Amino acid sequence: MALAAHNSGGLVLAQVRETVPAGSLAPRSIRIPGVLVDAIVVVPEQMQTHRSVNDPALSGQQRGDRRLACAI
Repeated sequence: MALAAHNSGGLVLAQVRETVPAGSLAPRSIRIPGVLVDAIVVVPEQMQTHRSVNDPALSGQQRGDRRLACAI
């Protein structure tokens, strides 16, 4: 989506909970390359979904039985 928006002349906004110093994150944990991002919006209280603040099972940070994660 970010690549399509960027290539068609649109803006790519990255919403984050916090900013961190350059080099403090593992390169493989970054989902959207910085060259595609036009602006960063910092929202400390951002929701992961309309129902939850943070669920490690939804974000892929926790591995396990998917049926169990969906039932919670």
